[in-house]
Amino acid sequence: MLREKFDAVTDDKWITSGLNVQYMQIGDTLLVQCTCGFSDWMFNLFAAKVEYDEHGTKVKAHAGFAAMWLSIRAEIEKLTFTKLVLYSQGSAIGTAIHFNYKKRFGVEPDSNAFGTPRYFAKSSEEEVKDCFTKFKRFKNRRDVVTHTPFESMGFIHVGEEIILPDVKFSERPNGFRGFIQWVLGHSQKIYRIATKKYDEKWK
Repeated sequence: MLREKFDAVTDDKWITSGLNVQYMQIGDTLLVQCTCGFSDWMFNLFAAKVEYDEHGTKVKAHAGFAAMWLSIRAEIEKLTFTKLVLYSQGSAIGTAIHFNYKKRFGVEPDSNAFGTPRYFAKSSEEEVKDCFTKFKRFKNRRDVVTHTPFESMGFIHVGEEIILPDVKFSERPNGFRGFIQWVLGHSQKIYRIATKKYDEKWK
């Protein structure tokens, strides 16, 4: 169930490594978490482009997210997994992990990503476009994070986009904070409501 996957990727039992990247492994699934501190925002907002080599293929990507990925690449490559569950900043880093997996093994992991920012530069579209046939991007229609960094800045999305059922205004969490969460569409509470509605729709 999709809600169970989202609950798992927003749990609080994490390994913190590299440039404050938080991940954990459950069985054959690797989970990568969202932004969890001020230092993360420094990388989130560093939207320049940087080129790096991924097992023989040079690609350009969001400089901040790429730095975080490269800080954990060696240890991720020691892990054995076949699935990815990702959220927010973790979805951007997970985009890089998915590509790395495909380049190393010639097959893709099964990836489910929530609230995914753009990671790759448009100039690398040809290099990456065929590597994300099993990468599903679940998003709330109003989620502001999924629109960043902007396409006009030269970044692209990869994989299949799946729009989650709308969370009605009356279904939002209570109070002013709940209102802001509903407007921005990216909070864990809003995604929990939306993924539950998705499961109910497709059960």
